[in-house]
Amino acid sequence: MEAQPVQKRRKLELEKTSATLTMDDPETDMQKQVIIKFQDPEGQELSNQFDLPADATRKDLNTLLNSLLGNDEPFPYKFFLDDHEIATKISDTLEKSQYTSEHVLPLRYFQQAVFRVSPVTRNSSTLAGHSEAILSVTFSPDGESLATGSGDKSMRLWDMNTATPLATCSGHTGWVLCVEWAPDCSRVATGSKDGTVRLWANPSGEALGRPLSGHTKFITSLSWEPMHKDAECRRLLSSSKDCTVRMWDTL
Repeated sequence: MEAQPVQKRRKLELEKTSATLTMDDPETDMQKQVIIKFQDPEGQELSNQFDLPADATRKDLNTLLNSLLGNDEPFPYKFFLDDHEIATKISDTLEKSQYTSEHVLPLRYFQQAVFRVSPVTRNSSTLAGHSEAILSVTFSPDGESLATGSGDKSMRLWDMNTATPLATCSGHTGWVLCVEWAPDCSRVATGSKDGTVRLWANPSGEALGRPLSGHTKFITSLSWEPMHKDAECRRLLSSSKDCTVRMWDTL
């Protein structure tokens, strides 16, 4: 059997799609019909007119337009009659417009962006070591290391190239709620539920100096001064549940 020409097949597909929209409901013959004509975003009309039930939905219009344009993959579109978007049914929007069912309704369509998210199909590595929930995680500015704070009152340093532990930093008497790297990656600051801030050397994990005490409640966030303002990376800000912010000289 000889294959049908492409244009003839396209025409038959469009007629079939339009007929499906009209015949899906056995009571369609008794319902109000409307005649529509698609327009592109510039207002140029497509050649085809379609007789559809007035309660045709946006999904129906998407199906019809994708068939009309011959899209291999269906794209999502928005449709407007005058300045009114067809969010549900044609009939709902028709009531708000200047048109009636006696007119040929010019439906302007706009293609919507398609966002495709690739699924995560495997876990590259698992960093096990904390004995309680992890409460804070942050990468070093150079991306080479990771610091994690936990409810087990410790902070751990990890090598991201090998996914192995570098050091375990213990000394806080409460949960480690926030972790912040110095801009030069030389140190890590931690804030705890015990109300203190501590400094640790990278990558050894050695405690640097005494705890920075002054807050009367737990630490909520930490922030180093940007490196272009402070090349020595000595100033650190901490905020607390006690409604205060403190600046520390860490050298």
